[in-house]
Amino acid sequence: SNIMGLVVLGKQDLDALQKMVVDMFSNVKNLEVKVPFWEDPPFEEEQLQTITYITPVKDIRSLNITFGIPDLSEEYRSSPGSYLGHCLGHEGPGSLLSELKSRGWVNNLVGGQKSGSKGFGFVIVNVDLTEEGLEHVDDIIHLVFQYLAMLRKEGAQQWVFEECRDLHAMQFRFKDKERPQGYVASMAGHLHEYPLEEVLTGGYLLTEWKPEQITSLMEHLTPQKVRVAVLAQKFKDICDKEEKYYGAKYCVNKIEQSKIDSWASCELHPKLRLPDKNEFIPTQFDLKSRDTYHVQHPTIVKEDDLGRLWFKQDDEFLLPKTCINIEMNSPVAYSDPHHANLAYMFAYLFKDELNEYVYAAELAGLGYMLANTKSGITLGIKGYSDKQKVLLEKIMDKLTAFKVDPNRFEILRENYIRGLKNFGADQPHQHAIYYNSVVLAEKVWHKEELLSCVDILTLEALQSFIPRLLANIKLECLVYGNSTVEEATELFDYVSQRLTKDCKTRPLLPSQTLKMREVQLTEPSYLYEAKNEVHKSSSVEIYYQCGLQNTRSNMLLELLAQIIQEPCFHQLRTKEQLGYIVFSGLRRSNIVQGLRIIVQSDRHPKYVEDRVEKYIAELKQVIQDMSEEEFKSHQEALAAKRLEKPKKLSSKNGKFWAEILSEHLHFDRDNIEVEELRKLTKDDILNFYTEHIAPSGEQRRKLACHVVSHHPEGAGKKPLDPSAEETPSTSSTDDKSADQDGAQKSGSGSTEKPANDEVVIKVKNIAQFKAGQPLYPLGKPFTPPENLVRNLQEKKQIP
Repeated sequence: SNIMGLVVLGKQDLDALQKMVVDMFSNVKNLEVKVPFWEDPPFEEEQLQTITYITPVKDIRSLNITFGIPDLSEEYRSSPGSYLGHCLGHEGPGSLLSELKSRGWVNNLVGGQKSGSKGFGFVIVNVDLTEEGLEHVDDIIHLVFQYLAMLRKEGAQQWVFEECRDLHAMQFRFKDKERPQGYVASMAGHLHEYPLEEVLTGGYLLTEWKPEQITSLMEHLTPQKVRVAVLAQKFKDICDKEEKYYGAKYCVNKIEQSKIDSWASCELHPKLRLPDKNEFIPTQFDLKSRDTYHVQHPTIVKEDDLGRLWFKQDDEFLLPKTCINIEMNSPVAYSDPHHANLAYMFAYLFKDELNEYVYAAELAGLGYMLANTKSGITLGIKGYSDKQKVLLEKIMDKLTAFKVDPNRFEILRENYIRGLKNFGADQPHQHAIYYNSVVLAEKVWHKEELLSCVDILTLEALQSFIPRLLANIKLECLVYGNSTVEEATELFDYVSQRLTKDCKTRPLLPSQTLKMREVQLTEPSYLYEAKNEVHKSSSVEIYYQCGLQNTRSNMLLELLAQIIQEPCFHQLRTKEQLGYIVFSGLRRSNIVQGLRIIVQSDRHPKYVEDRVEKYIAELKQVIQDMSEEEFKSHQEALAAKRLEKPKKLSSKNGKFWAEILSEHLHFDRDNIEVEELRKLTKDDILNFYTEHIAPSGEQRRKLACHVVSHHPEGAGKKPLDPSAEETPSTSSTDDKSADQDGAQKSGSGSTEKPANDEVVIKVKNIAQFKAGQPLYPLGKPFTPPENLVRNLQEKKQIP
């Protein structure tokens, strides 16, 4: 018990909680266990001044620089590691990253203190490498030591510490609520790290300025104590050793003494300096005047030809924070693979260009996001309200007059292409999920289709694309948090006017704003197969399409998923040990939903699917045998999960924004659907299962995606698992159907049909398959938008 930490959180009073703890834990013995403590440095002398070359599976390039340091956990009140990390990891002007990016050698940097164990820790500087950066590893390390030399010359600066202190204190003061389970788990760990009276504040509040600790820490960051690791496929010919657990190829060399001496005597670099003082740290934390328009959801406060503005003032979290969400809907963004590539590169370069400026804002709790989507471009700003307008103005300045940097374009273009190619090395279960979406979405550009167009992804094409992207758009905007109607309207007008004035933006026609739809499966069973050449595991995703979402069907499907979640894992993972990854749950897309089961396994997907189908067939008996008490327990567990209030302002914002973007506008979804949930009976669930999921169900519509490993040790290179003969096999056919659905229905392949005599249609050509399938309708909003318009004339704000 002397090394045990226990935190209990509950609604009971302290006496009841104390009694509970005493009854449950008083018999835990104190065995006087001593926690290991390592006083020696983490690396032996021969492990220092080394460079390790590693060959990764994916085409990635990175440089990792590591120093061993003493354990700093007891210095949490002064936190010299935080000071160092603030400087080393800074991304603003004069930073190490800024200089490395300007030379075209790296794109990202992570630097600072890293936990080790009792007695020691680490300081790291990790960067990704461009193609040119890989040729300048020594120069990058030289710059790192030049930055450290600058820090030594400047000495520990009290204003830097005070800025870190103020940021930490602000973060603690306005900390979001956490999920109880995660909160008590972290607090139990804190009991071992902080005195009882500082368990809540430890790690946040910096109360002691001790410059000598920073100076002492810097003494460990020398060339004599460095370890370097470089990852790149370029080194595969020199990596002659194999790591015993994962089989990674590597080699270790001593760094030449001349390089060590050069780094030790490096001169100061004129462009490297301490971070600038942060102008984004908020000073106003007051809540805005209270809105008397009391509704529990956003309402439309302005609508014009270009778009509409949704607004809701936060009346729950009462924090000085606001979430601003803007979607610029443009049909150009995803019209073909080439334009999808251009939209991605625009967002990628925009964020890269703005990074130095917004980094200070992010440190001060004000973040932004810009991303390309199928609909266009999405912009989000979240955090403290005080300086949001300043950040938005800077973003709009850059957005409306964006010029592509040729050097950064070439570097990020290569990064993007490499990422597309690395998709082939993703985990098989990720491939199964991806291919399921490719088959079912009305329009999605496959990675190979995107790659086929990168030869015309040029700087000139991108620069001419940006005005076309913004020429015709529809704005959808939501402001939620510590704001007023007037401020939200001013923000919307500002964005709208900048676009119309600077970009000559015109509104979209209604027919240009239609959402994507979902393919409707019309036959009982389909199969799509793909290969994975990298991993020896295979994967299968089995999806049972259950139709359009509505209040009743949503709850029937969610309750069925709740009932089978634990037994599905127990049967397929624990008992049959089909694979480490076993998942069952919902899949929802474009107002269509269904049940899915995902398994990643060393067994062939055909065998795994048969085992899943055997489990599915047995579910009828499981549901029939379930007691009313157990059924009610599942019902209430799901109800509690659905009615659990969001713990963060950003989480609630996410729910509102999802309803707006999907055009469902079902803002009271949880309460209405839980009301329906509590009306359901066991017979309702059994009937839903029998109709949509059971092997003989009249409305059963199944799509199985098999990702078969063609690794030398994979299932695709072996005969089908003999144990598969214990279960019925699945017959599949090629695609050449007379009814033009892209798949043939006459059986071929396996000589044995499934027990339910189900014929499986094998999808080989996705485009042909989609051409022969109907699409689900998009459905109507739960609440008509005109019923959500706010009458501003009748409501006023009060102080």
